[in-house]
Amino acid sequence: SYGVELTSGRRRQVQLTCFSSLVEEEVAQIASDFNLVNSKHYPLKEVAKYVLGDIEVHNSQDASIALLQRILDLHRADRTPLADSFLKFDPRTPHLDEKLQHELSNYTLLTHGFGGRTFIEVLETV
Repeated sequence: SYGVELTSGRRRQVQLTCFSSLVEEEVAQIASDFNLVNSKHYPLKEVAKYVLGDIEVHNSQDASIALLQRILDLHRADRTPLADSFLKFDPRTPHLDEKLQHELSNYTLLTHGFGGRTFIEVLETV
């Protein structure tokens, strides 16, 4: 209906998701816009301070695993309120410091929750 033809073999018998109706150009634009928001608004300095704060390096593999775990924990600790609350708050998760939470809330709201949720999903996959 939009002038897009799917060649044979492109249609798959999989569960429909919000990505099902997107064409490659739309996905490329979403990725580009997400990159722009990340480069301008992701609180990288604050996140780096948090993540590197108490990592003890015994070897590079342990350090890498600890670093990724801290980033995952950081995004799980984000307490930005969202309309559908799909980022569930675990009451056992420690609160982030006020400045970091403020910066992370700004980023989370700009991405409508997609940014932090994406970090969580990617890091849980790794």
